[in-house]
Amino acid sequence: MKRELKAKKIEEATSMLQNFKNFVVFNYGSISHKDLEKIRKALKQFNTKITVIKNTFLRKALNKIKDKNSSLKELSKKLLPLKGSTGILIFEKDWDKPLVEFNKMTKDTDVFEYKGAIIDSVVYEKEYVSYIANLPPKEQIVAKLIGSMKSPLNKLIMSLKYNTNKFVYVLKNKTKN
Repeated sequence: MKRELKAKKIEEATSMLQNFKNFVVFNYGSISHKDLEKIRKALKQFNTKITVIKNTFLRKALNKIKDKNSSLKELSKKLLPLKGSTGILIFEKDWDKPLVEFNKMTKDTDVFEYKGAIIDSVVYEKEYVSYIANLPPKEQIVAKLIGSMKSPLNKLIMSLKYNTNKFVYVLKNKTKN
C-alpha cells in the first residue's frame, strides 16, 4: 500500500473517531464477507456502519487524537496493543437498538468479540460492552418502569371500586328479580 493511501486511511480513521461519539471496537475473527455484508445491511436501517480497519491505522489514529479527547485517551490505554482482526461499529444516532441487533446477529457465532467501546462519552471494557448489548432497548426499560409504577395505582383503584361495583351488581340483580 502506498504511503499516501496509508496516510489517507489514517486520516479517515481519525476523523471517524472524532466525529462519532458512540462506537464499539470488536474483533471479527474469520467471518466470511457474505456474513459481514448481511450484518451491514441489517444495521443500515439504524444508521449504523461497520468499518473494518487495520490495527496499525487505528493505533496511529488513536495516538494522533488521544491528547484532545480524554475518552479516546482512556480507550487507547485499554485497547492497545491491538490483536486480531479489528472492526468498528459506528452509531450515528442512537446506540441501543443497533447494538442489541448486532449482538443478536453475532451471538450464534464465536468469531465476534468485543474489544471496547465509547458510549455516551464513557469508555467500556469488553465485558461491559457485552453486558450492555444484552440489555433491552431504552424504550422497553422505560415501559417496564412505567408499568411497575402504574401497577400499584391500578390495584388501589380496583380495590376502591370493588365495593361499589359489587353493590351495583347486587342492585342490578334485584331489579331483574
